[in-house]
Amino acid sequence: MTGCDAVKLVYQNEFGCAHMMKNGQAYAVLEKEYNDADADIRARCIPIGNRRVRLPIALAKGLDVGCDMLFEMCAYSARRDGTAESYFEKIAEVIEACRDGQLPFSCDEIYELSKDCVPIGHSDAFRREYHPSYRVVDTAVQVILPIISKTQERMRQGKRTVIAIDGCAAAGKSTAAQALGALFRCSVVHADDFFLPKDMKTPERLAQAGGNIHYERLKYEVIDHLGKPFEYNVYDCSSGGFSGKREIAQSDVTVVEGSYCLHPHFGSYADIKVYLDIDEKTQKERILARSGETMLARFVNEWIPMERRYDEFYKIKENCDITVDIQ
Repeated sequence: MTGCDAVKLVYQNEFGCAHMMKNGQAYAVLEKEYNDADADIRARCIPIGNRRVRLPIALAKGLDVGCDMLFEMCAYSARRDGTAESYFEKIAEVIEACRDGQLPFSCDEIYELSKDCVPIGHSDAFRREYHPSYRVVDTAVQVILPIISKTQERMRQGKRTVIAIDGCAAAGKSTAAQALGALFRCSVVHADDFFLPKDMKTPERLAQAGGNIHYERLKYEVIDHLGKPFEYNVYDCSSGGFSGKREIAQSDVTVVEGSYCLHPHFGSYADIKVYLDIDEKTQKERILARSGETMLARFVNEWIPMERRYDEFYKIKENCDITVDIQ
């Protein structure tokens, strides 16, 4: 790595692949790289911070993710762009680290390469050593890569597919489902729309493994209708009533996401069963960041133990087709 590669890394961290997708030849360039790449399922994504990774084209090809889908993954990731202000703040940190001797680059070189806030290429030395061939995508896309691979395999066989994403609180189930919905242009069902109404929260019900969801309504309003267009009622736990309806269109792919969505009450409705796991420290940090200390206490003392009991009692994780450990 040279100073040039360091500046490129900072640029990618802040802006992702947005600049590439603005190029009218973006697909043609990707297609050539894709065709030239050797498929390699051993290739690994490189985290670059700011919820972005460098995804090797060889890995996507090895997982049988088509060039068209890879392009869609780039376009989806490019919707989250950065700012010049944040970019220059990060460059200032790099220059400071160079000045302190923490990085072996010239401060003047870093400044000159970054001052115009434009994308630059890798150095010749970096290219000779690493032969880079990748695209920068969101970590949410990296998480669902095996799901995309398995779904595309089924689609090539002409099979309709229901994907169910269960797992730990704050592991990113909704984020993964949102990305899948955008990439496959399909509908998403949220298990959170089926919170248990207050009048059903009896000690007997909450003592059940997985009893903290209105699974009866989820079955007769959603599961029994998958494969055709339908609508279901959305329960709002803050108001204690229904807030409207959600329409689900008929499509080749449907995603059902949320805790308890693989409850055995539903039978074997899912073609691809996914479990998102997360370590306790990261889980707490995410919940605290998004919901605050009061809600974190409720998660830790109430909801997380319920989810663990459900998972252990029904062996949800063990029976899933795909398990992703969120770091």
